[in-house]
Amino acid sequence: MQAFEYVENRLHELATKFKNQEPPKKRCGWNRILVELDGCQIRTGINAPTETQKLTPLRRIKKCKRQVDWREVRVGLARPVEQKDHHFRLARMGQDPEVVSQLKTAAIDRGLSTYTLVYGVADGGNG
Repeated sequence: MQAFEYVENRLHELATKFKNQEPPKKRCGWNRILVELDGCQIRTGINAPTETQKLTPLRRIKKCKRQVDWREVRVGLARPVEQKDHHFRLARMGQDPEVVSQLKTAAIDRGLSTYTLVYGVADGGNG
């Protein structure tokens, strides 16, 4: 939970710092930035007790039914091509516009300018 709170706070700080800001017009950052965004569906679920009083045969605990849901997860990366250790990773359960906005903010924080060449890596999915 601490990691999730840290990421949320960091993204909030970046969003406040670069609120509605476009990349700088001058070259103040890197010549080339690598940006990647990919998504997948992960299975999540909650164990809910059943209404029957049946017990499991081995452990003798009350039977539960697992409610299975599928959630969309987006994973992103923004970093200068020249520096492999100066990166920002993003993994969120959210929709594309929200995640792309946060990834753009992270890229600006990493030195994106209007003169920066952006290399976008993708797998060809519809996302």
